[in-house]
Order: sequence, then C-alpha cells, then structure tokens
Amino acid sequence: MTRSDQLPSRSDSPPAQRRPKPMDGLAWLSLAGLSGWLIWAGFRMIPPQLWRQGFHAHRLSASYAVWSMPRMAYSDVIWLYRTHELYLHLLPYIANRIEYPVLMGWFMYVMSWLPGPLAYFLGTMAVLAACAVATFFMLRRIAPRTYWAWALSPLWLPYAFLNWDLLGITTLVAAWWCFRRERWIWAGVWLGVGVAVKFFPIAMWPFMAAALWGGGQRREAWRFTWAAVAPVVGLNLPMALANFQNWSWFFTFNAGRPVGGDIWVFILPTLSKLASTLAVDGLSFLLLGAVSLLALWATLRGADPAKTAALAFLVWMVVNKVFSPQYMIWVLTMASVAEWPLWSFLAITLGGLSDWWNSFGVLGYGDRHVYPLFLPYSPSLYFRVLGFRYVTLLAATGAGAAAVWQRRRPRGGRDARPREAVHS
Repeated sequence: MTRSDQLPSRSDSPPAQRRPKPMDGLAWLSLAGLSGWLIWAGFRMIPPQLWRQGFHAHRLSASYAVWSMPRMAYSDVIWLYRTHELYLHLLPYIANRIEYPVLMGWFMYVMSWLPGPLAYFLGTMAVLAACAVATFFMLRRIAPRTYWAWALSPLWLPYAFLNWDLLGITTLVAAWWCFRRERWIWAGVWLGVGVAVKFFPIAMWPFMAAALWGGGQRREAWRFTWAAVAPVVGLNLPMALANFQNWSWFFTFNAGRPVGGDIWVFILPTLSKLASTLAVDGLSFLLLGAVSLLALWATLRGADPAKTAALAFLVWMVVNKVFSPQYMIWVLTMASVAEWPLWSFLAITLGGLSDWWNSFGVLGYGDRHVYPLFLPYSPSLYFRVLGFRYVTLLAATGAGAAAVWQRRRPRGGRDARPREAVHS
C-alpha cells in the first residue's frame, strides 16, 4: 500500500469533509460548561495563604491538609510542590526521585521555575485547562454523539486539577483523533508520548494495532507500532542511563503499593493486605488478560477498536489493586471516545462524585477527624459508598461490552470513509 493510499488526500476530499463543522448551540453550551467547571475547580483549590505575599513553599505542611480536607479541595499539584521540593529546581530523575513517568516529572520541573507556589499552580492550571479545551475540540470531531456529555460532567470539578491527568488524557485523545483520520504514524507518536506522560495510554496500543492487522494493513500496523515505541524509548532512555534507580522509581513505587480499599475487599477480603499484593496482582492480570483477549479477538474480526479498548481499559480500572478517585475522568474519556450510551455517562459521573466525597471523608476522618463539606462522616459509610462506585463501574462495563457487539466496523480494518467525514 502506498502512502497516498494510507493517508486520505485533502485535495480529493469534498469541501464539506475538509471543513470543521461550525459550532452550534450544544457545542457552545458544552464548551461554556467545561470552562465553568475548570475555573471553579482551579480557584477553589487555592488555599488563602497562597495569595499572601511572602508565602514560602516549605511552610505548606499540615495546614494544607487541615484546610483542604473539609473543603474537598486537595490537589497533588500543590502538595507535591512542597514534598518533592520542586522549588529547589532539582533535575527530575537525575537529582530528584519522581513517582511519575518522565514527561510528567519534567513538566513539574518546568512549571516550578515560575515565581513562587501560586504562579506555579496557576501556570499548571492554565496548561491543564488548555489541554481540556483541546481535548473537547478533538472529541467533538471523533465522538459527536457524546463529546457534550464529557464536557458537561461535574467530574471536572473535583478531578481536573487534583493531579496532572489531563496531560495524559489529551495525548490519548490526540492518538485516537489521528487514528480516525488514518494518520497512523502520528497516532503512534501521540500514543508513545502519552505513555511517557501517564502510562495508561499503553492499554490502547494492542487494539489500534489489531484493527490495522485484522484489516490487512500489516505494514501500517508495524509503522504505527514503531512510531509509538520511538518516543517511549527516546524519552526514557536518557533518564534511565543518567540515574537508573531514580528513573525506575515509578515502577518500584507502583509495584510496592499495597492493595487499596477497592473491589478486592468485597471479593476476597483476606487478600486486601500487603502480604497478598502479589496474589491480587496475579488475579488482576488473569481477569484483565481474559477480557483483553476476547476484546482483541473482536477487534481482529472487525469490532471498533475504540469500543474494545474502552472495555478492556475499564476492566483494568475495576480489577486494579489501587483505584485513585481521579481515574474516573479516564473512564469518562474512554466512554466518550467509544461513544457509549448516554446513561453510562450518568453512572460514571455518579460513581465519581460519590467516590470524591467518600475518599475525602475517610482520609479526613482518619487524619484529623475533619469532615467533607462539614457533613458528618463515619467509617462505616466507606464500604457502602465504595460498593456504589463499583455498581456504577460494572454497569458501565456492561454498556461497554454491549457496545462492542452491537456495532461492527466494515471489514478491511478501517471505516468505509474517514471517521471525521462520517460526522461532518
């Protein structure tokens, strides 16, 4: 297959296929809603002392937890500025051990050069907000039936700036955007960059590659794969050579994390101990592997790779030994890319909001007996609300499984015409 066959020609495409669809009322409303969530989310997380002149980062210690927990306004972006001593501007992975993939650590380092912790957070917030808006416009092109549900979800209020997830989410959606446009090389590059940001995008590679391979586009599958591998190796190898112990801390840290209070406490309570971490990892791997093989088989037989990838990703989140609350925005994004039924967005949102209150409740209660939004909280509520989280996630998993087999792509590894053209 020649390159001209591989990439749709812009000059040969009708004007309606080349021009973006004008923003309509729903699009403007969705963008306004997303912007509102982001502005509210950012400024509600700034403690009063950050606005004061002469504030020093090293003083942000226990007082931040006391302030943030009852307001349900904690952010890793602010907290790790102090705990990782970012204000000292130590080179990440070389002189400073970071528990995130390499691009995340370097982004934290670059932002730390802004003058003071307030500018650091505001600068980070601005970049993450720009990522959210860019993701919105890409989703509008590749998921016209669900992008608005993604944008209007209240999950952006607690989770937009809790961590740096929006960096990884944007690269993930960019990979799907390029994939839908049959830009296989760029899809691979964005996927590789995403792995170097947050690692989760690695789960998308098998399904993208399988869609090309199953459609007879094996050369394109290899090009896509090498394009994904190149940035992963190029970005990680220098750090690994410079200081292997610090670079590998991401893997060491995550491998050593004990089993959290997640789904395993309902399935096998005796395994929710540090001594059983390997057992839970093994069971998670078996469950995820079984579902992934079925999803890959469906992809090779013509199922939409976005739908099969979304299903496997959600199963990964469900059976993972640790489920951090902000992972819900990853689930929300994959549901949008796969264009799941709209009721599943409601389920994901309700599960994420309940998890927000529950997580801050149990952390605040266990730390200093402070309560989320000043509402009474009891540890006995934890498992009930946690169970509700998994009811919503399992319902969404069912929606994802149904979506895989309800709609099939035409045989040949690609849509009959570019995905953008279908919805333009």
